[in-house]
Amino acid sequence: MPKLGYVRTEKPVLEASYQVAYQMANAKKPYTIAEELVKPCILEVVKTILGKDEERKVQQVPMSNNVIRNRIIDMSEDILEQVITDIKATLAKISLQLNESTDISHCSQLIALVRYVKNEEVLEHILFCESLKTTTKGQNVFDLIKEFFLKHGLDMNIVGSICTGGAPAMLGNRSGFAALMKRKIPEVRVTHCMLHRYALATKTLPKSLQDVLSTCVKIVNVIGGRSLSHRLFQAFCESMDSEHTVLLYHTEVRWISRGRVLQRIIELREEIKTFLKDQKLDLFSSFDSPNVRSEDFGKFLGITITRFPCISKKALTVLVPFATTYLFFRLFFM
Repeated sequence: MPKLGYVRTEKPVLEASYQVAYQMANAKKPYTIAEELVKPCILEVVKTILGKDEERKVQQVPMSNNVIRNRIIDMSEDILEQVITDIKATLAKISLQLNESTDISHCSQLIALVRYVKNEEVLEHILFCESLKTTTKGQNVFDLIKEFFLKHGLDMNIVGSICTGGAPAMLGNRSGFAALMKRKIPEVRVTHCMLHRYALATKTLPKSLQDVLSTCVKIVNVIGGRSLSHRLFQAFCESMDSEHTVLLYHTEVRWISRGRVLQRIIELREEIKTFLKDQKLDLFSSFDSPNVRSEDFGKFLGITITRFPCISKKALTVLVPFATTYLFFRLFFM
């Protein structure tokens, strides 16, 4: 092999290359910066502190775009292989969490997470994230799951429970994914994610609480959506030595963070009130109206996960049958 131009990579050099790839993947950074930025910085540091001889040793660490990409693929495949091995070895049924979402490039992504028992401990891992090439019907999701199980030699009967969102493609009575799974595995238990049900429940709030949310959203858009208003409000909060200087945005996609938005408005309530009054904005009357009082905020926060953050986070992982939708949205949207 050396005659053909191939040189055997020493173990420390190879391990260092994998460490760089791991850190970049863990930080969710593009692997292209390894060759363009990371390696030149490392070489400059080593050269300055340790000298040119040590620099030449570090120069041997491969960090090209293709190398880092292949390292990341190798590590991900190894992790998946470990998870598959653990699933095959477990005696208990496994649980699946499925969620389909469309990214900014209009590509439909299906993410599957698995929960299983290993050494009397419940573990949770991402099983796969695959694209749905054409339609996103229940049959497409079922075929993708079936193909994955066949590819890795898994028996579909090992699935004991499934948790999905409330989309018709997932929970349809006839052609939904849940219905297709029940035909394949009659004893499987299908649940609707509690956090999705929570989101649906908030859409039927009493009018007084709906007014609170709509007023807060308008205030956030007026102050944070305009560059001048944003700068003035930030300077105003700094002059008052406020704990926070910016408001948090609320969108329907990030419905989990709704409570955080309201909590920030409560903490900056007096600053917002004074700022709206000084700027002579029409929202001042709405913000100071009887419908938007502290007790209304308290009631609203009482049905969000931010009233008791520590307890709710613990409850999500313990009490909810399969709460990884929360992890999914935190991963991609929060």
